[in-house]
This record gives sequence, C-alpha cells and structure tokens, in this order.
Amino acid sequence: MKSAQNDLDRDYARVARSRHAIKEELRQLMEDVEELIRRVGDAADPELDRLRSKVQIAITSAREAIESRTEWPRQRARQAVAAGAAYVREQPWQVAGIAALVGVALGALLLARRR
Repeated sequence: MKSAQNDLDRDYARVARSRHAIKEELRQLMEDVEELIRRVGDAADPELDRLRSKVQIAITSAREAIESRTEWPRQRARQAVAAGAAYVREQPWQVAGIAALVGVALGALLLARRR
C-alpha cells in the first residue's frame, strides 16, 4: 500500500516539476515579449500602438488562464488520491481481494503468453 502511495507521490512530483518548467518558460516568453514592446514603444506609428495594446491584452489573458487552469487539476488529483486512500482504509479486505484477483489474472495472462 505504501508502494502505491510512493508511486503516486513520485508521479505527482514529476508532474509538478513539468508544470513548473512549462510555467517558467511561459513566464520568460511573456517577459521577452513585454521587453520587445517596451523597446518598440518609442515608435509613434498608430499601427504599432494598436499592436502593442493587443499583445499586452493577450499577455494578461494568458497569465490569468495559466493561473486558473493549473489549480483545478491539482485539486482534482488531491481529491482522487484522498478518496482512494479513504476507500483502502475503509475496505482493506476488498482491496486485498481485488489486488489478488488482478495478480492471478496477470499471472494467467503471462503464463498463457509464454506457451
């Protein structure tokens, strides 16, 4: 049982690292675009002004979307792990029986495959 929890913890940590890396890449991209906007900001062309404001709106929207979309899956994963752990605590014999059946089925499949 602890092995399954350790696997879940390891997977969660891997997902968190990946999510953090993606978030960091997006943050760096947004900073680069904002720096480009500041450097081009001296131009007095009305088309550049329109494009600059459009990009600024897109950056703000992207930041808000990133923040709102990363919280929901994290909460759902925590709820699923908690529900699974609660079920195992409440029904240990059923879980052991199911695990035994799965083990027997996998063993039978592997034996049949060898022949």
